Amino acid sequence: MIRFQQRASTPPGFLVAMPVAAVVVTFVLSAGIVIAAGANPVDAYRDFLITPLQSAFALLEVLVSMTPILLAGLAVAYAFRAGYWNIGAEGQFYAGAIAATWVGLPAAALPVPAAPRPAIRSARSSGPGGLPPRRPAPAR
Repeated sequence: MIRFQQRASTPPGFLVAMPVAAVVVTFVLSAGIVIAAGANPVDAYRDFLITPLQSAFALLEVLVSMTPILLAGLAVAYAFRAGYWNIGAEGQFYAGAIAATWVGLPAAALPVPAAPRPAIRSARSSGPGGLPPRRPAPAR
C-alpha cells in the first residue's frame, strides 16, 4: 500500500527546479504536437512568445486579452485562500460580463456618476454563482 508522508522541509533547489522542469516538459510536449501538424516548433514559439511583444498595438492586445483571465484567476485564488472551492469562475465571468453590458450600454449616454453602475450590477449578478448549492429540504 502506498502512503503519503509530508516532508519536514522543501529542498532548496526544488523551488526553482520544478517550475523550470514544468516549462521544459511543456515545450517538449507541445513541440511534438507542432511537428505532428507539419510546422516548425521554433517558428511557432517565436510567433507565440516574441511577436506579440514587438509592437505597442500587439502588446496592448495581449493585455486586453489577458486581463479577464487574470482577474478570474485572482478570484479563484481568493476563494481558495478563504477555504471555498470555486470552480465556476468562467461562468461567473460570463454572467458578470452580460450583466455589465446590459446595464452599461444604456448608461453610456448618462453622466459620469452613472459609470459605477455596470460594475455594481456585474458583481451582484456574478457573485451568487460562486455560492455553494442549497441542500434540498428533507422529504416528509
